[in-house]
Amino acid sequence: MIRKWIDSLDNWLILKSRLKAEGYTIWQTQYRWSDPHGLIVGFMAGDKMLEIVTHSKEVAEDIRESGL
Repeated sequence: MIRKWIDSLDNWLILKSRLKAEGYTIWQTQYRWSDPHGLIVGFMAGDKMLEIVTHSKEVAEDIRESGL
């Protein structure tokens, strides 16, 4: 599984576009953006998995509202 740290809304928006185009959906979330671990979000598309970690409130809110 690939893990990416995203703390910039601009970087997240670029990645979100790619995730939508490739058919990824959220399959798991852990913690919160304000937690020392950060918000951890797992995405899946078939057998491909990706994990995003963020400490950004803006990124976390956009992930929640993204519809992925």
